[in-house]
Amino acid sequence: MLRDRLLTRDRNDRIMLASAMAASLVVASVVISMSAAIANPYTLKCTTAAGEPAADLTVDLDRKVMTWGQSPNYRITKVTDRYITAIRNDDDVTPIDVGSEIWVLDRVTGDYKRASVEMFCKESSCRTGSVLQAATYFGRCVRPML
Repeated sequence: MLRDRLLTRDRNDRIMLASAMAASLVVASVVISMSAAIANPYTLKCTTAAGEPAADLTVDLDRKVMTWGQSPNYRITKVTDRYITAIRNDDDVTPIDVGSEIWVLDRVTGDYKRASVEMFCKESSCRTGSVLQAATYFGRCVRPML
């Protein structure tokens, strides 16, 4: 009888130890997966459709901001496995009264397309006023090679 109680107690101790180890593994895997989900901003080197260098593009998925050049001038509105869509953020750059700009980046190929509808100057000095126009830009952004 004493032997049976000791065997039962030993079996219960092993079950509790196994449960504690399993719980530790679950907690560790959650911590690891959470740290992997935190994305750092990354900078891409961009070129125009003609292959000429363009401004760098920094993408910060956590803050939902894309920076083209120096200021965080695009607000990320949609992210899929394949595409990132961003709209010009007029709060952070010179606001425009009419229109806006949209940017779509292909996460697989690095190809981007930008489209802007706004009031553009008729000529370089803008003395003769502006006119509503649409412009599109194409190119590619890639991670820099080491």
